[in-house]
Amino acid sequence: MNVPALLSTLRDVEGVMGSFVVDLIGQVRARDMPAMFDDGALQEAAPRIARLKEALETQGEQVDSVTLAHGPHSLFLRTSGELILCVLAPSEVSLPALRMGSSLVLRRLPEALASARNASTLPPTLRPPPSAEPGTVAVLPPPPPVPAVPPPVPSFAAPAAGTSPAPPPTALSPAPAPAATPRAAPPPVPPPLSPSASSDAVKRPRFFRGRLIEDD
Repeated sequence: MNVPALLSTLRDVEGVMGSFVVDLIGQVRARDMPAMFDDGALQEAAPRIARLKEALETQGEQVDSVTLAHGPHSLFLRTSGELILCVLAPSEVSLPALRMGSSLVLRRLPEALASARNASTLPPTLRPPPSAEPGTVAVLPPPPPVPAVPPPVPSFAAPAAGTSPAPPPTALSPAPAPAATPRAAPPPVPPPLSPSASSDAVKRPRFFRGRLIEDD
């Protein structure tokens, strides 16, 4: 049983409003009080309750129970070791029933507080990985192969009708040489003239003693 559920059993006694637990150094260890009693009020009252128990024991006698009356309410204190159980109840509460209920709570309170402290402070259990047997070596599976990325496929224009398609260029083949620009054909050379034709076509001037002889 956890601490809040254990303290709530005191409310089975008729008239009990709530309870809380204080240690000898004045700290609130647990509480089951109405909402009107906030943590600040309990933390302010806890050191005073611890000093009150220490003052009552200055004569050398162990104090087991104390009842503090204030108006229509009473604060019933029960001690056990380093713990002080404080129960808020009306003044007309049945003291025998309250003593019986508080005795049952104090008997189980240290174990409940220890369980709550261990549950709140210990980290979660981390299960270690299973160890290999002595003399064996763990062999890890090889990593999956990296998928090969295919090279980009160049696009070629469709060959003209009646021509064979040129093979696609590769990385090792040299780049094709640029096509030579066709040159204009030279003008035709006229055939050579025969001697007779040349003598008829071309007339040479004749001279006699320095004078030009004109042909008729």
